[in-house]
Amino acid sequence: MKPESTTSWETGFEALLFKKRLSLDFTVYQQSTKNQIFELPNDITTGYSRRVVNGGEIENRGIEIVASYSPIKNKDFNWKMTGTWSKNENKVKSLVEGIEDNQMILGQSGTVYQIAKVGGSSTALYGEKFVRNEAGQIIYDAKTGVPIRNGLIEYVGDATPKWRAGFTNEIKFKTLRFSFTLDGQYGGIVYSQTYHKMMEQGKLADSLPGREDGYIIGNGVVLNADGTYSPNTTKADVATYYAEYNRRANVESNSFEASYLKLRDVSLTFDFPKRLLSKTGLQALSLTVYGRDLFTISDFPLYDPETASLNGNTYVPGVEMGQMPSTATYGVTLKASL
Repeated sequence: MKPESTTSWETGFEALLFKKRLSLDFTVYQQSTKNQIFELPNDITTGYSRRVVNGGEIENRGIEIVASYSPIKNKDFNWKMTGTWSKNENKVKSLVEGIEDNQMILGQSGTVYQIAKVGGSSTALYGEKFVRNEAGQIIYDAKTGVPIRNGLIEYVGDATPKWRAGFTNEIKFKTLRFSFTLDGQYGGIVYSQTYHKMMEQGKLADSLPGREDGYIIGNGVVLNADGTYSPNTTKADVATYYAEYNRRANVESNSFEASYLKLRDVSLTFDFPKRLLSKTGLQALSLTVYGRDLFTISDFPLYDPETASLNGNTYVPGVEMGQMPSTATYGVTLKASL
């Protein structure tokens, strides 16, 4: 066995303009990891079920930008805004020689697979999808009215977002300081097993269609005997329909875009004037009221798209498995310096 090795380079520039009121930090980087250590399944007739091997190369490259601007800066009033933007791409350059189909399962949570293929991403998610015709319409069973299956494991999407960004606003007026931070990401997907389970049990608003009529007709087509398609008109029992449409193995129907915008934190601080502390022996005293994770805007239907799961000791990104609702935090801090 050889030790895993990583080589990387980074370059960029930093600019300070207008008496340091405007700053810009731009960085590009690339990182290549080789001789990664993998566990692969083995033919049990050899006497061993698994083998540990060296192999593979994964490349990460990206851009990071940080910009700050102070529109007002004087003795009593200081206003500073800081924005960040980053984008990271990873690519599988090579895998262990001799593996089947030139692909490797890096992680698995239930019916979702994190599969690495040469030329693809190491955070790509695979699983079963709807069977569709050439026009992209879902094909239904003409007898039961539920989507047909093919059992194939296909690419569904990537857990890595297209980019991440953040914005911090800081205002200081004499002895008062106020700040807030927004951050978020665009793109990426999350598979939600909670969504599957709650749709199957009829506990979400998305499962309301069809209840008044006692049946539901799926939006799609059926395959005719002559090889053509016609609109699906078969009535399906509501409970049966949702149990099949959103079944656990259907990764496509239970996966959602993970874009979000969060109000990450808000704080208000009062710095006690030094003249009030002159006889206390304290150098500084401040009182802060704060809140964290206060608000999230996202199309993700359950709780928080900022999630992942563990399969044993393997981290599987982009998979939500029974996540608890996210909580906001509120607090007060008194800080003293001697």
